[in-house]
Amino acid sequence: MNRLTIIALSTFVISACSSAIAHNEHSANKHSQTEGEYFIHVYKDCKKVDKIAMTDEQIDAYQRLQSHEVELKHHERPLQDMEKVLKKYEAELAKMEDQLVIENDDKITINKAAMKRHEEIARKMEAEVAKHASSFENIELSAREIEKMAHDFEKTIKPSIKQYDGDNMHISIRSGDSDKHKHMYCDA
Repeated sequence: MNRLTIIALSTFVISACSSAIAHNEHSANKHSQTEGEYFIHVYKDCKKVDKIAMTDEQIDAYQRLQSHEVELKHHERPLQDMEKVLKKYEAELAKMEDQLVIENDDKITINKAAMKRHEEIARKMEAEVAKHASSFENIELSAREIEKMAHDFEKTIKPSIKQYDGDNMHISIRSGDSDKHKHMYCDA
């Protein structure tokens, strides 16, 4: 791999990891409750229009989905460490940008020592990404399972919310009888 490909790959990985971590932290906070009754809260234009008690089948599907989200978060932990290492390497590469090619009047000089160091860092980045290949595979497998569980969950709740199809309709799932939480799309 050339250094631009490695840098692009590392930037993509860092962005993907950051997005996944943020999503999972949000999901973990949003869905941390596992006891009591569960309700589907239906919103239209950020105003609650209904609160529907979930059936046992819906709760089971929802809890299976939650358990797979926890598993995904577990698989992402090693990538958080990788992200820190790659950021350090990217910072080193960024510092070296001006040292690689030196321009003087009509003369362009390639700094071979800086180029060698740049290539060395790129190899380290590539090795770091390769070291985590199994984590990427586990995340991909978990993501497929989550997609399947989300589809199963969606099928179980569709009959309960079919009368609320339309624009600006959103739902949230919460346990307990609390109405004090705003819907995430309505927080602004």
